[in-house]
Amino acid sequence: MKYIKIRIPKATVYFTPVEIEKLLNKNIEITNKLLTQQTEIFKEGLKRGKCFIRSSKQKIREERKI
Repeated sequence: MKYIKIRIPKATVYFTPVEIEKLLNKNIEITNKLLTQQTEIFKEGLKRGKCFIRSSKQKIREERKI
């Protein structure tokens, strides 16, 4: 069985190609989840920003009418 040697500080780790593939797949899944969460947060931020701009413009319009 072939092992791939990976050196990290204070240790050396040996993985089989199958184990590395599993770790990379998990990492990709986690990254995808984080990206979708960030886009959802970004969308919510845009909505709030637009609401804030609209409300401030509405206040200016009301002040001009009075």
